[in-house]
Amino acid sequence: MEEININELFNYFLSKKLIIIISLVTVFVLGNSYSLAIRKPMYKSDTLLILISEKNETYNNTDYQLNQNLLGTYSEVVKSRKVINTALKNTKSKETYNDVVDRISVTNSENSDIIRVTFTGRNPKKVKKFTDEIAHVFMDEVKDKYKLDNASVLDAAEVAKHAYNKNIIKDNLIYILAGLILGFGITFVIYYFDNTIKNTEVVEDKIGLKVLGVVPKVDKE
Repeated sequence: MEEININELFNYFLSKKLIIIISLVTVFVLGNSYSLAIRKPMYKSDTLLILISEKNETYNNTDYQLNQNLLGTYSEVVKSRKVINTALKNTKSKETYNDVVDRISVTNSENSDIIRVTFTGRNPKKVKKFTDEIAHVFMDEVKDKYKLDNASVLDAAEVAKHAYNKNIIKDNLIYILAGLILGFGITFVIYYFDNTIKNTEVVEDKIGLKVLGVVPKVDKE
């Protein structure tokens, strides 16, 4: 493998700076075009449910163990077809279970009685409304099926002010970095496969003789 002269490579990059600039501008323009015209903004709302009844004045270790045992079950109940379909009906949504189930996430912290229900969508007000409705339908379902009143809303959902999938500064930094990598990558490939003689050292290395003179390149003018 031919050795690469770092100084020579650096000078080659400088001589091909137009390629790097074109790559940078192209990626930057295409990236922002995608962000503004193609990628739809998505909004997120979440609500916190705590597994302690508002009517329960005492909370002991037995209640804690019961809640820990039910966390996994409750997470499945939140995403059940009955709960989601009821929430869709109550909010008069035209979407179906399959449309929304993958946009619902249920998480809980370890050794905690708190469940976080998160929902995403394109309309921030509808997302907030549906998130709250899921929580209330879930609590009604627990009361009806498990005869338990051990879930209440700790924090209600709020209307998202900004799309979570759009960050202009972060996106532009990514586009600039990608453009530079592409430009330098193209230039390096051109340099690597360029077998033209670039200086006298290459001639001396190839033929093993000293160069006695060089004919300079003169502009036609």
